This record gives sequence, C-alpha cells and structure tokens, in this order.
Amino acid sequence: MDNHQIGKFITKLRKEKGLTQQQLGERLYVTDKAVSKWERGLSLPDITLLEKLAQELDVDVSEILQGKRGKKENINVEKEIEKVVQKMQEEQRLRKKRLKKICFSIFLLLLILLLVSFLFIHFYDRKYHPSIIHEGDNTYEFGFLGNYSLEKEGLDEFQEVVEKTETLDYDKINISYLDIEVDQKGKLLKFNIHVEYFDKNLTWLGNGYYLYEDQNLHYQYETAKENTSVLVMTYAKSSTVEYIGEKLKMIPLKKQIHLSDLNYYHLLFQNNRSLEEGMPVFDGRESKKIEALSFSDYQNGLGGTVSEGIYFAIILNDGSGYTTDEDYYYVFDTIEGDIKNLGYLMETDYYINNGTLSFTRDYGQNWILSDATKEEIDETLNFYRSNALLTHSWTISTNELIPIAYFYGEEPKLKISNDNGSSWTLKEFVLDADYYKPVTRRIVRFVDQNFGYVALGTDWSMGSGEIKKAFFTHDGGSTWEEVQLPLNYSSNTLMDFYMYNEQIGMVALYHSESAEFPLLYYTINGGEDWELVSYDYSFIPREVVYLSTIEDIEYRDDRYYITMGQGDSDHHRVIFEATTFDTMTYLEHTTAQIHTVG
Repeated sequence: MDNHQIGKFITKLRKEKGLTQQQLGERLYVTDKAVSKWERGLSLPDITLLEKLAQELDVDVSEILQGKRGKKENINVEKEIEKVVQKMQEEQRLRKKRLKKICFSIFLLLLILLLVSFLFIHFYDRKYHPSIIHEGDNTYEFGFLGNYSLEKEGLDEFQEVVEKTETLDYDKINISYLDIEVDQKGKLLKFNIHVEYFDKNLTWLGNGYYLYEDQNLHYQYETAKENTSVLVMTYAKSSTVEYIGEKLKMIPLKKQIHLSDLNYYHLLFQNNRSLEEGMPVFDGRESKKIEALSFSDYQNGLGGTVSEGIYFAIILNDGSGYTTDEDYYYVFDTIEGDIKNLGYLMETDYYINNGTLSFTRDYGQNWILSDATKEEIDETLNFYRSNALLTHSWTISTNELIPIAYFYGEEPKLKISNDNGSSWTLKEFVLDADYYKPVTRRIVRFVDQNFGYVALGTDWSMGSGEIKKAFFTHDGGSTWEEVQLPLNYSSNTLMDFYMYNEQIGMVALYHSESAEFPLLYYTINGGEDWELVSYDYSFIPREVVYLSTIEDIEYRDDRYYITMGQGDSDHHRVIFEATTFDTMTYLEHTTAQIHTVG
C-alpha cells in the first residue's frame, strides 16, 4: 500500500461521484482541507471514517486501503493502516535525509562562494583601495568595479580618500575647485578636485590636488609657503566635502542628462558665484525639490530665477568652460556667515563689467552702480595702462552714511555720492596750472560722513621733480582746502597717504636709497607740519619683499598700530606699533585679501 496511491484513488472516486472536496467533507463531517490532505497523501482518514468514506464512494474499505478497485477482502483495518503509517514515516525519514543532504550541499556551495567573494574583494580592495594615499600616482577605482553614482553617493568616497591621504596634520578641509565628469547614467568617469587644508585655528596650511581617471588617482601636495598666489585662503563651512556632497545628491543628474543636449557631462562647483538679475537657475535653496527640465524650459525660468548677487552654485555643462551654449546652474543655501569667506572679493570692493563700474560694501551681496559711462571707464583704464583702478583711488565704507568716491579720466576728476549711489557730484583738482604733469598717483578716503581727504602726485623727471599735494574736506566733499605734503618737487614721489582723523596722519614717499621700503612722515596737526618716522625694516620677514601702502592706523591701549601693505600687487602686510609716531617698531607679519581683477 502507498499513501500517495490511496490519495489518488480517493480523488478519482470523488470526481466520479461529481463531488468537490468541500461536499465530500460535509458528508463526512470534516473540512475540505482534511480531504485535500488525504488526496495529496499527506495523511490518512481516521479509522472511524474509513467505512463511511467507503460507503460514500461505493467501494470496499479494503479497496481504499489497497488504492485500487479489485477483489473485496476481509482485512484487519488497524494493521493495514499501521502499515501505511509506517511507510509514510519511512518516506518522511528518507525525505528529511535527502533534504539534509541538499541543505548541506547548498551550505557548502554558499560557503565556497562566500570565501571566493571574500578573497576577490580583499584582493580588489588591496589593489584598488589602498589604506594610504601617497603623493604621486595611486591605483584606485571609485565604487565597486567602477560603479559610482554621484547622484546617490555624492562625495562620500572622496571624503574617505581625503582621510586616507598621507599629508600634514590638518584639522579642517575646504574644496576650492571641483570639476567632475560623469557618463550618461551619472556614473563617475574622472575628476579634478583642489582642496585647502586648515589647522584647528583655521590657519591655511596648504593645498592638495586630486586628479582621477582610468583607475588612477594622482595626488599632489603644496605647502602654504610654496604657494605663490596673492589670494588669502579662508575657511568656509559651505565649502566642506560633506556640504558640497549633500548638494550634489539633491541634483536629479541622470534625468537632467537625459533631457539635455550636452555631448559631455561635467559638474563644476563655484562658491560665491556672481549671478546677474533674472538669471534662470535650478533653485535648491531652503532644500527645495529640484525637478529635471529641458533647456528651453530652464531658460524660461521654470526652475527659478535669482536677483543680482553672490551664490553657492554647482554648474552642469559640457566642461568646455563656465559659460557654454548650454549651462545649468544649481543654486543652494550657504551656511550663515560664509559669504565673508570669498577667495576674490574684499568686504568693500568694486567690479568693472561690460562698461559699468559698481561698488559693494558687503562682499558682493549687494552692488551699487556708479554713474561712470563706458567711455569714462575706458579712458581711465587706458590712462592707468591697466584693467583695474589704482589702489586707493576709490573708497567705499561699510557705513552707508559715509560717502562713496572714485577718480576717473586722464585729469584727476573725482565723483562723490553722499546718498549711497543715488546721485553723484563731480570735483576736479588742479595741482599747478603752469606746471603740468600727468597725475599718476590718486588717493581718496572719507573717514566719516564729513571729513575726507585726497592726495595727488605726479611722476618724477630730472630737472623738474614732481608735484604732490593733499586736499581736505570737512563737509562731505562740497568744499576742499589744499594741504602741503613733505619733500615736494623732489624724486621722493607719493606712494600713499592715510589720515587717522582730521589731525593725525601719515604719508609714504618713494625712498631712492631703499626702494623696497618707503620714507614715512607723520603729522599731528592736520598737515601743517610733517616729521620723519624712524623704523627698522630689518626685522620684517623675507617673504615681505617690499611695502608700498598704508592700510590702516588704529589706536588702542595707549598705542598706535600702523598696518602697511603692498597695494593690489600682493597680500602680505606688516603691523608696526608706536607710542608716538617718531619711532615705529615691527610687531607682526600677516596677510589680507586684496582686490582681484575678475
């Protein structure tokens, strides 16, 4: 007897009677599930049900237990059922044994696969993911088998690379330049990333350069002393690897690439990017969701527009430059306070663009347009033989009540605004009507709302010397009085001029015997008298090759602190201290941001 054979026989008989499992179960007072188990050979009908089942199916009990029609026999039902049960138990035992063998085989196979995978990954990691990134070339591959999605992973793995880099002991890091190329699916192909290292005091230590392509990561390190840039590096929370990586994850890169007509796909990061009024962008500020758009919809402003100002921006284009036929600007929030950490703008600065001259008093967040025409700007720059204004030939304060002013043209013409750029007045200065030379040195500054000063100087020529004079105003520029400067009509030409207040000030003159460091004269009575300042420049560090400008005079703790610099040519500055101006003593060397063209 076989339980499966019995089950098939019961099924056959039930169907011959036209009964369902449920109908047969109802006649026997059991569930349809019980009938189903009998027919599948999973169990046998209870001994008390066999006779009733046989009656319903018109067969003999012996035929049910034999699993086929045949001769009706008198049998011991209990023994027959016991035989069937024993056979079922044996079949279950054999089934479990086979199942154990199958499970063991699967386990052994999985163990082998796991071991092979471990050995492969271990080998792969050792080859492509070294524990230390050295200077020079490193074998490296981003993502497993080169599968690295910028949209999903941002800069997470690059952060790990930076942490593995063998370099100096730094505390914080900024990204100063980022250019990443991806494929049509947004997978990383190559990148060029520059970073800046800072210590715990946020002092710049140096730069790191990472170039990645074709499973090769090239790293180069440059210390601060080796760097010859005139820019001052300052730390910004909005330029960290983590912060930029978060913003990259907000860009629907794969969808946007699909909608674009770009041939190549580059992402470029620019913190504090200057954008014009009404420029279309993808506006991700306040964590807004960014949707992919066609370029025509993007240009029509469906992603958002911005007002004129400075922004944290990530740009998607073909990599040929920051301005191409098809550029997508993604604008995001910066961390509060980071607008002051610009690489190319001073807090008070100016900007010449397409024939216009504008001023800012807040690191470029807002711009004040001057009334200079394109012709006046062109004339001025041609006269200066430069693409920038002369150092200290313009002035704007963080205080809106203090006038804005700038020199322009071949003649020393001064434009002044006392109402934050709403209107401008013109003042022309003449050094000496019958003794003309081009006025090549022009200095202007307003100390407060009323008091300001101008200093003008010419070049020197043999036989005629030079001319230099100062002019003071005490009414915001309406009227001016002439002030004599020391060593007029000599080869000691004017370099710079600075008034601390209406009485105290200092002038820097060219020193032929020590061209790197100027002669300094001071006044404590509004320019009526000038006295020579004594100072020892032998203590000044070697990297400060020269000094040419007076940047600031500050009075605190019964002492004067005089800061001298190098104009717009370099960022080194030196601070002197003095109880009186007769003698200045070297105090410290520092750096500061200067005006950078562009």
